Amino acid sequence: MCRVAIISLEQKITLTGLNYSENCFFNPIQDADNNWVVSSEEIEACGILWLKELPLVDFTPKTPKLL
Repeated sequence: MCRVAIISLEQKITLTGLNYSENCFFNPIQDADNNWVVSSEEIEACGILWLKELPLVDFTPKTPKLL
């Protein structure tokens, strides 16, 4: 199971596209409950202390919509 941290919309805007490691960039996505999240891998590789303090939860992906 993938672990993620839930972030606010403002934090998502701040992090999107921000480099956290060589050639690696934050790419927050939404979970099944429309929460913005970043992965534990992104958090572990970055030096942003407030991110490292956030609790991790199991990621629940959105269910694809049928056309």
